[in-house]
Amino acid sequence: MNVIESLFAGSSFVRDRLVVPAELLMTDFAHLFTVRDGVLLAEDRHGNAIYSPSRPGERASFEEAIEILVNASPDRDELLRQEVASGGKAITRAEFESMPAATRAEHFRSGGTVHD
Repeated sequence: MNVIESLFAGSSFVRDRLVVPAELLMTDFAHLFTVRDGVLLAEDRHGNAIYSPSRPGERASFEEAIEILVNASPDRDELLRQEVASGGKAITRAEFESMPAATRAEHFRSGGTVHD
């Protein structure tokens, strides 16, 4: 297993936040990562370097870069695991559509979510 495969396999973002396994994600994203002189370099689909949002001026870590790439992907909604809120704030789309408009608005104001 090479360095990039190891990063995908060991990624907490991939494991915890995505619905697809690392092996499938690699088919679309691995070519955007390279290792030069022992340093991981990530680029977006246009060839632009990806920089860390938390360390201005520094290249993004693997975790930062894969999250940025997934969030920018047109397939983002199919890749990300839907987060279901605790405390009964998550309802199904059918439940949401059966509510009156005022109740729908209140559901969102109180932090509720809708999932399929």
